[in-house]
Amino acid sequence: RYLLVMRDVTGRKQAETQVEELTRQLAQTQAQLREAGMALASLISPADAGILEQIARHIPGVIYEFRVDADGSFHFPYASGRLQEIFGITREEAQQNPNCLFQYLHPEDCDRVFQSILASAQHLTPWYCEYRLCLPDGRLRWLRGDSTPQRQPDGSTVWHGYVRDNTESKAAEIALKTSENRFRTIVENLNDIVYIVNPDSTFSYVSPQLKEIMGYEVAELLNQSFAKWVYPEDLPMCQNTLERSLQGEKVRGVEYRVLHQDGSYYWHSANVSGIVNDGGELVACLGIGRCIHDQKQAQIALEESNNRWQLAIEAAGDGTWDWNLKTNQIIFSRQWKAMLGYAEHEIVNLLAEWEDRAHPEDKAQCYADFTKHFRGETSTYRNEHRLRCKDGSYKWILDRGQVVEWDEESEPMRFIGTHCDI
Repeated sequence: RYLLVMRDVTGRKQAETQVEELTRQLAQTQAQLREAGMALASLISPADAGILEQIARHIPGVIYEFRVDADGSFHFPYASGRLQEIFGITREEAQQNPNCLFQYLHPEDCDRVFQSILASAQHLTPWYCEYRLCLPDGRLRWLRGDSTPQRQPDGSTVWHGYVRDNTESKAAEIALKTSENRFRTIVENLNDIVYIVNPDSTFSYVSPQLKEIMGYEVAELLNQSFAKWVYPEDLPMCQNTLERSLQGEKVRGVEYRVLHQDGSYYWHSANVSGIVNDGGELVACLGIGRCIHDQKQAQIALEESNNRWQLAIEAAGDGTWDWNLKTNQIIFSRQWKAMLGYAEHEIVNLLAEWEDRAHPEDKAQCYADFTKHFRGETSTYRNEHRLRCKDGSYKWILDRGQVVEWDEESEPMRFIGTHCDI
C-alpha cells in the first residue's frame, strides 16, 4: 500500500532551475579565471554584481560557494543576501568565521551533515542534505541543501549550490507521517477488518486482519470485486449497500455471508459509509466488518428453538409472552390475544396491556411472585390470576414463566412464559 501526497511545486522548480544555471555559469567563469590567474571580483563590475544580487533576492533561498582547501580549512567565498534571513548570520560574519554557519546545527544532525560533505568531496557526487537549525530564539528550522562539487587544481574542493528553508514542507510531511502512523496503529490493532471499496466494487485497501479472520493474504483481494467472496443470495444486498454509501448514506449493521479461505461461508456484519475527496465528491466506500458467525449461528438456533416452542405451546391452546424487563416491552403471541377475544392488531407489545386487564384483587400477588422469582427464591414463576376479556368478562389464567437472560450485574433482563386458560 502506498500513500501519496501531491503538491504544485512549479514555482520552486523554476527557481531551482534558475539557481542551477546561475551556479553553473558562476563555476564556469571562476574556472576560466583561475586558469588565467585572475580573481572573479576583479572582473565583475559593480553593475553586474548588482544584477546578480537582484536575481538572488528573488530566489527563495541562499546561493552560495563553499570551499574546502587541501589542508581541511573551509570558507564561504560567496553567499547571497538571504543568508541572514535563513541562518541569522550576515555575509560578512560568514566570510570572517565560516564556523558560525555550523554552530546552530541540531546536535542530532551534526555528524550526518559533516559526513555527507566529506562523502561528496571524496567521490565528487552531488551534495544533498536535509537538516535542522536550532536558532538562538528557540525556533527549529528545517533546511534543504543541494550543490555540486568540483575539484580544483590546487587540491581544494568547491561546491556551488543552494540552500532553502524547508520548515513548512517538512512540518506537513511529519504531520502526515504521524497521522498515517496513528491511523495504521489503530487499524492494525482492531479486531475488525477495515476495507475501502471503489465504485466498481473492487477493493483498493484491506487491513492486515484479513489474514487472521478470513485466511487470505491482502494481495489476493486488492483490485478484485467483493462479488467473488460474497454468498450469492447476499450479493444484491451488498451491492445495494455500496450504492447507498456512495450516495452519502451511512449504513449500519449490514449482515452477509462471505467465503473464507477454508472454503466455508461465514456470517459477517459491517458498518459502511462514503469517502469524500477534497472536491466534496463521494469516490469510494469505507467499511468496517467483523465476523459474527458464532453469534449469528446461536441467534438462528435460538430463533428456531423459540419458533418450535411457540408452535408447540400454541398447538396446545396456550398463549406465550416474552418480557424485556429493561424496557417493559412484552411480545404477546397471537394465541395469547385470541384467548381474551382480541385480534392480532388490537393489543400492542407493552406491559400496560397486561396491567390494564389484570384483576385489581390479583395484581399484588402477581408482583409478589414475580419478585420471588427475580430474587432466585423460586426456580420458576407460577401464579393464578384473572384477566379481563374483550367482552368484559374475566378468565382465570395459569401463568408460568422463567428468567432466561441476565445482565452483567446479574439483574434479570428477559422473562418468558405461558398463559393457560383454566
